[in-house]
Amino acid sequence: MKKSLLILLLSLLFLMIGCNDGELVVTVPTETAVPPTATTEPTPTVTETAVPSPTTALTPLPTLPPPPDWVLYFLWDSENVPSGLGDPVQTLFKAVSSITPENWQIEPVLENLVGWPQSILSLDKTILTITPLEDLNGDGYVSMQGYNRGSDGPNIFVYSFVDGSYQRATGDFPRFLVTVLEGNKILARYYDREFRIIDLADLSVTQLAPPIADDGIHWIIPSPERTVIAVNLHSAQLQLIAYLSTIKWVLFEI
Repeated sequence: MKKSLLILLLSLLFLMIGCNDGELVVTVPTETAVPPTATTEPTPTVTETAVPSPTTALTPLPTLPPPPDWVLYFLWDSENVPSGLGDPVQTLFKAVSSITPENWQIEPVLENLVGWPQSILSLDKTILTITPLEDLNGDGYVSMQGYNRGSDGPNIFVYSFVDGSYQRATGDFPRFLVTVLEGNKILARYYDREFRIIDLADLSVTQLAPPIADDGIHWIIPSPERTVIAVNLHSAQLQLIAYLSTIKWVLFEI
C-alpha cells in the first residue's frame, strides 16, 4: 500500500517537472478522413420519338348558289361638267349582273337627257317615268339656264322594261312629276297650279281640283300604295288629302 502511494507521488512529481520544461503535448490519435466513394448514376438516355404532324382536315366550303340575275338601271352624267360651266346631260344605263363586277354587262338605254330628270318606278315595276328638259320657247336650245329662266321645262316620258319602248306622256310641260299611281297612271303638278292624272293607256288627262297657289305647297307625299296624297300648305298651315280613286280633296287643319 505504502509502496503504491510512493509510486503515485513520484509519477506526479515527474509530470510537474516535465510541464515546467515545455508544453505538454498530448497526441490524440485522429481518424484518417476517407473520402466517400461517389457513386455516379448513369445519365438517362432520352430517345426522341418522331411524332407526325397532325393532319388538319379542311372544312369543305359550302356550295353557293349562282348569283341572281339582277338588272340595274341608273342615270349617270359621264361628262361630269362642273357646276356653272355646262349643262348636265344624263344617260340611262342598263347593267346586267354577273359573277364578278368586271363581267357585268352595261349598256346605254336612253341618251341626251338634259337636266336633272326625276325618275319614278311604277308599282308593278314595268315602267319607269322620267322627266328630261325640253325646249319650251322654241329657240332650239335646251339648258339648265333656260329652265331657270322659264324658257325650257320638263316633260314626262315613259320607258317600258317589258318591250324597251320609250314614249312621250306629256307635251304641256308639267312643273314636276309627283308619283306613278296604280294602273300605270301618272300624277303631275303643273305651272297653272293644277294637279293632273295622265292615264298611260290612252294619255287621257283628268284634273284633280282645286288649284293650289305655287307658293303655298311645303311638301307633297304619296301613300305607300299611292291611292292618297298629302299636300301641306305651308302658308295657310292647312293640309289637303287627295283621294285619288274618287278625285276629291278633303281639307284638314294641322
